[in-house]
Amino acid sequence: MTGSAKTLLKFHDIKFNIIVSTNHASPSGALPFLLAANNASPVSSSNLAAWVTTHSNIHQVISSPLHSTTYHALLTGPIRLAYLHALYVEPTTFSTIIAPLYVNPCSSSHLVRLSISWPLRAAAHAEVTASLSGPTPHIDGEALYSDMEEAFGALNIFLGSRDWFDGPEHERSGKANMPGELDAIVFAYTQVILAVLDERRHDFSVGPGARRLVDAVRSQAGIVRHRDRILSQYYH
Repeated sequence: MTGSAKTLLKFHDIKFNIIVSTNHASPSGALPFLLAANNASPVSSSNLAAWVTTHSNIHQVISSPLHSTTYHALLTGPIRLAYLHALYVEPTTFSTIIAPLYVNPCSSSHLVRLSISWPLRAAAHAEVTASLSGPTPHIDGEALYSDMEEAFGALNIFLGSRDWFDGPEHERSGKANMPGELDAIVFAYTQVILAVLDERRHDFSVGPGARRLVDAVRSQAGIVRHRDRILSQYYH
């Protein structure tokens, strides 16, 4: 289960178990998906947020405001692209972070590991290049990471002095009194960046892109506090 899906369930106090699966078992062909105890129909990742809202165990939920498509676009656009490039396309970070987690446990055979690694890295490279224009798109690393840094800066400004980006609003104040889907997605990125990449950045076991991700998040104090707040309140 992805970090954002797991965190969203935690926000709403919905108990769950994580089971290893493949995209072939998913009704939509994508992971994650949810099998609810009282529902025979699997819930796809695209419908998870709506399902969670209707099955929340948090009784203070009053209403859920419309999510800002602009800020969601920052996460699915420049931040995701830089994240994919840093962790999957850059060979150093892939071999030290991604491979030990998702490739090496599958087999001790070097050839098998290569056969697993290649499509993972190729898919990430294809997604990054698909976002570029021109007949022969070339990945401009500096532009890619500059856009990511600006995106985190914009998110930090949007968050301001609030605790949460979005979520169910309090009946009187109109302010989000608990985190929402956008908070879960931001945390899915910042937790990996600060808990995994930041620990490895000084021994040069990660590539320059990973270090840029860490620096970008660390430079935004509000984003760091947001990640720490979710850790202390929902992962204690």
